[in-house]
Amino acid sequence: MPLICERLRIAYFPVPKVACTSAKFAMHRLIAGRPFRRARHGGRHIQAVHPTTPVDDATFDGLRGYWTFAILRDPLRRLVSAYADKADRLAALAERRGTAGALPVRPSLEDFALHLAEYRRRFHLVRHHTDPFSVFLGPSLDRFDALYRLEEIPRLERDLSARAGEEIRLPHRNASPAPPPLSPAARAALLRHAGPDYVLLGAFYPPPPDAA
Repeated sequence: MPLICERLRIAYFPVPKVACTSAKFAMHRLIAGRPFRRARHGGRHIQAVHPTTPVDDATFDGLRGYWTFAILRDPLRRLVSAYADKADRLAALAERRGTAGALPVRPSLEDFALHLAEYRRRFHLVRHHTDPFSVFLGPSLDRFDALYRLEEIPRLERDLSARAGEEIRLPHRNASPAPPPLSPAARAALLRHAGPDYVLLGAFYPPPPDAA
């Protein structure tokens, strides 16, 4: 479900690992009229207060007359970011539940890429953060009023500020380190998984030359 500011008739559609946490902090300020504080929400993280869930046609049907927007990111970089951000939690889950099976409990990016389908099958945490963009934005981008590449966050801040009548900034959170080099096989595996995303986002992020 999108985050909706009824007062300004703005709807933001989050996608995991695409400035999701930062945008939710900004939208919460618009919705609640004050910054997000965990203490005001029983200690819960903002992701629990404003969860990211799949969308369907009914979601858009209920938002006619709203200004809808989403943030996009290069699909391959999004997958690498999902690994970098969740690797430690994945290891903790695997060790606690004993659910890794033959998979490495503490996977390198190489392991993660080569066995992504199996990690997705075994761990909801991985599946949620690597599900295709279409799960969260729908099969077409035509229904959005505005779309912003991750590199265009300043433009989004200006547009939100203009609509809100006050300065809106997206806090920078969850920065990921630069990934190590991948073997051709691992890179090819990630590109195969990202293939549908490159089709959907092709006008914003064309697929790399070596994509299948």
